[in-house]
Amino acid sequence: MARRAAAGEQRGRERRRRAAGTTARRRAGRFTRNFVVQGTAAEWSLIWLAEIRHRLAQLPAAETAAAASGPVFAHRAHLAFFLHDEVIVHTPAEQAEAAASAVREAAATATRRLFGGFPLEVPLDLRIAETAQK
Repeated sequence: MARRAAAGEQRGRERRRRAAGTTARRRAGRFTRNFVVQGTAAEWSLIWLAEIRHRLAQLPAAETAAAASGPVFAHRAHLAFFLHDEVIVHTPAEQAEAAASAVREAAATATRRLFGGFPLEVPLDLRIAETAQK
């Protein structure tokens, strides 16, 4: 009887050890997949930001100043804020549509550069507003 109990305990320990190994492998796999997804998103964002800055710099100076942008950017659209997946562009009102187009085109370019011809849509929730409030 003692032999059976010892063998049962051994099998139980073995099952628990295998289960712990499976859990660790699952966690490692999830970490690896998340690392790839997060890394790819970060890479896309960096390309997008560079493209936005490049495209905004190509816009001509506006005639009417945007006072809240300060003296350096008063007549030019510029990237004012970026966090995770949100961008705020300050621009004189007369350049708002052109700046919005620049942001859209920059996203399309970032997608092409990173994913080539793979059919992937990166949706943008873009709006033109007087303030950055949602």
